Amino acid sequence: MVFLQEGKAEPVFERAVKQLPFAARIWAAYAEWSEMQDSAMALGVYSRCLQQVPNMDLWLSYLNFSKRHQKPGFNANARADGTHRDESTQWTLEEVLRSYGRAIDLLGSDWRAAPVWSDYLALLKHAYNLKQKKENPDAELQGKLLAEDPNPIDTAKRTLKKELQKVQVCRITKAFGWEALQYAI
Repeated sequence: MVFLQEGKAEPVFERAVKQLPFAARIWAAYAEWSEMQDSAMALGVYSRCLQQVPNMDLWLSYLNFSKRHQKPGFNANARADGTHRDESTQWTLEEVLRSYGRAIDLLGSDWRAAPVWSDYLALLKHAYNLKQKKENPDAELQGKLLAEDPNPIDTAKRTLKKELQKVQVCRITKAFGWEALQYAI
């Protein structure tokens, strides 16, 4: 713990991963410590450990790291002031999706991969919605209108029917005068 506080932990972690290269917990601790120091360093640690140790917990940690470092337009976990820790390691949505794709390819059949699958599907849905919003900006408004009124055609008919009745009453009054309207009612 003293090494972690003084910033001398990197050589300790390096020795530990050389002695125990398949110890996922050591790699995870090293990556978390590296992220606190510098996100580029953490990315290097993750790239090294994921090649050697295909561990579900390491992959989950890496995927959470990639989501935390998404560009501001896509990141739900961004800081309140809109800044990130390190601008050089901001990921695009496509890069995060590629990371999830790699994780699914390696660990997709594992029974513990359900959170990876659900996050991946949520990201795919988000990417699709962003694409649709970009291609058709009116789609959001149309979606809101449909959400408010499940049957807009019937509503339009009812509204138009009332308006047409008002127009017919106006035509009768203009053509025959007010007296004819009184007798019609």
